[in-house]
Amino acid sequence: MMRLLEKNHGLMICRVFQHCYSTSTVTTDRSPGQRKVVGIIGGGITGLSAAYYLVKQHGDKVLPVVFEKADRVGGWVKTVITDKGSRYEIGPRSIRPAGIRGMNTLDMVEDLGLHHNLLYVEKTHPTAQNRYIYLGGKLIKLPTSAKVLYKRTEPFKGPLFWSILRDLVKFRKKGSDDSIYNFMSRRFGSEIADYLADPLIRGVCAGDAKKISVKFLMKEMFEHEQNYGSVVLGHFLSKFRKQPCTLSEDDKTIGFSNVALASLSGNWSIWSLEQGLEMLPKALEDYLVTKNNIQLLKSVDVDRLRLTKDLKKVEVKYGIVGDVKRSDTIVCDHIISCIPAPSFAHLLRHSKPSYPDLWKVFHTIEGESLQVTGLTYNESTVMNDAFGFLVPSCEKSVQGLLGVVFDSNVFPQEQNTVLSVMSKPGIGINEIKELVSKTLGIHKEPHDYLVHENLECIPQYTIGHYEKVTALRQYIAFSKLPFTLAGASYDGVSVNDCIYSARQAVRNIVDYKLGFSDS
Repeated sequence: MMRLLEKNHGLMICRVFQHCYSTSTVTTDRSPGQRKVVGIIGGGITGLSAAYYLVKQHGDKVLPVVFEKADRVGGWVKTVITDKGSRYEIGPRSIRPAGIRGMNTLDMVEDLGLHHNLLYVEKTHPTAQNRYIYLGGKLIKLPTSAKVLYKRTEPFKGPLFWSILRDLVKFRKKGSDDSIYNFMSRRFGSEIADYLADPLIRGVCAGDAKKISVKFLMKEMFEHEQNYGSVVLGHFLSKFRKQPCTLSEDDKTIGFSNVALASLSGNWSIWSLEQGLEMLPKALEDYLVTKNNIQLLKSVDVDRLRLTKDLKKVEVKYGIVGDVKRSDTIVCDHIISCIPAPSFAHLLRHSKPSYPDLWKVFHTIEGESLQVTGLTYNESTVMNDAFGFLVPSCEKSVQGLLGVVFDSNVFPQEQNTVLSVMSKPGIGINEIKELVSKTLGIHKEPHDYLVHENLECIPQYTIGHYEKVTALRQYIAFSKLPFTLAGASYDGVSVNDCIYSARQAVRNIVDYKLGFSDS
């Protein structure tokens, strides 16, 4: 069995041993023309997208079976409409139409018929341009003008010209990875790290910038330092170097929907849907249930996996949530794991064989919990020219608060003011109202509110994460295991990342592991 050794925050493949174990499994006789069964563990946005792409690309050749533990699909993409009519996003609240991944999601939106429900904000809109941080007991607008290069602007003590100069003369530190905080501090100084990088990471993944890999959000900048010795220098010199095309043939088909093209011509910054982003997973579910070649199982808990001796099939045993006496099995040709890495680790640990070299590594990809508190006020109560504000970790006066999004500034809800307060879990509604009062000066009682804790919802891409994921996938490939990894634990935490990860997972398994092409 191939073993993974942990070293210097990464993993390296050491040896490949022959699989030696004794096991039995339930098998089903299949004719050569019978459909391949693909088990999809997890019915969040990744799992639904994987089923969607399997059906779209391969039709009756495959039978996707989605296993979802909850009584609903969509995972963290969830919109709640209260009895008082307030609409709150429990998970992501908007999506960026940027890059190949953003275009891919918009292609899906149009294909599902959701383009008539789109809401979008252009890049020229004030909420797309204005960002604040809460520092020193007040809100400070982050500079967006080039004047900041030669003129002192809060929160910085001097012109940012000196930060640029620091990067040009600072000797590079060779290495395979670093934390975002260390990287930004080394290249541009501690102020840039404290007031820009740190709150950015808290806003994106509720994480610690001193632990999160620089490759998570700043991979290109890190590569400039490694290749050119300077981020700024690398930015300009790389433009003169011919870049090879990295798009696959499949990627070249993305972005030609009317919606995707409209987002480019319309200069969109972000978009959402009229009744909230949960319209997207619901539309995916509606699309899938109309197909005969799919099984969508909700309220089922996968207990274990059992591989056949030849490693070509997997017996999936699952129970019914709330009924310990009921269980069933389905034999699959392949498994796409779309659940968080620690959950897959737990599943592997109780499977046969258990592959301890795998599940022990999966356990190290941890998630961060986040509390979202939605507040609704009957009138305009906040500045109307901003997206919201973030709180740097160095600001100790509002412990536990990560930031506040001014939802109704971006996508209005009648005449109401709607805020989403992001915080560490365990903060009660009274303390939340005190934090809002302190930071925004809103002293009146909200008309409506909702407090929701998302436990371990955002994977943390700590130093060495990408090397770790590469090693896991190499282990699975070299061992010829019928598993494919997809989702937020591996390929990015945004909705765009998850959907694109599902598309890539389907593309990668079909030709090489299921024995047929999409032609």
